[in-house]
Amino acid sequence: MKTGIIVLNWKGYEDTRDCLLSLEAVERADVLLIDNGSPDGSGVRLKDEFRDIPVILNDRNLGFAGGNNVGIRYWFERDYDAVFLLNNDTIIREPFLEALEEIAGSTPECGVLGPAVAEAGHPHLVQSMGGDINLWTGRCPFRSRGEPLTRDRGILEVDYVLGAAFMIPRRTYERIGALDESYFPAYFEEADYCLRARKAGLRSVVTDRAVIWHKGGRSSGGMAVAFRHNMRNKWRFERNHAHLHHWPVFAPLWVAHYIWRTLIHPF
Repeated sequence: MKTGIIVLNWKGYEDTRDCLLSLEAVERADVLLIDNGSPDGSGVRLKDEFRDIPVILNDRNLGFAGGNNVGIRYWFERDYDAVFLLNNDTIIREPFLEALEEIAGSTPECGVLGPAVAEAGHPHLVQSMGGDINLWTGRCPFRSRGEPLTRDRGILEVDYVLGAAFMIPRRTYERIGALDESYFPAYFEEADYCLRARKAGLRSVVTDRAVIWHKGGRSSGGMAVAFRHNMRNKWRFERNHAHLHHWPVFAPLWVAHYIWRTLIHPF
């Protein structure tokens, strides 16, 4: 199986550089760097520094989904079998791709795959083994967060795979298309994609046979900005996927949370 990795940069020179160097050191893989119109010139700086990998410089910020979709089209137009979305604030300490490729190649019903994601600052603790989706509350909590990284969980079916480390086989792309760019600039696009895959009869799985380390929250623009994006996209996500009977519970909870964070207890 031939997989193309996509690393998306937006004003994150130091993190992106560390990610690319760690990839280069331990993983034999084809990597594409996409800069999402960074106004600080970090994209051009990284292009000059990493001359052995292809770089695409978008002329504006397309968001997480839009920027990664550029890379998804790039690799699939070149007849790759899968793409792997890798956040720029991740660190690679060991090879991870082969284990995911083996599962994807032997399990056709797997539509989205991901590794175990550990805390970069606490490398023996799990950040996410995928996540659960609750359409009643709109919450999508990580599984196993804060638990020891034991590597004995095997292959787990989950509601969604964390977007920081997200494999899409070609068969999934051909069936349901690309990421939904209306979730701008970020949040809920990976949960949306995994639910779309489930509706198409495909599973989302995570395995601790592969691990990456994630810093998290490095490009959100601050807690208040991240909160606004999260709340807006949570509403959009529910509008796209919730059923009528979910709304009498979800809508009051959403409003109460918004009022609490904006009026009563702001950041």
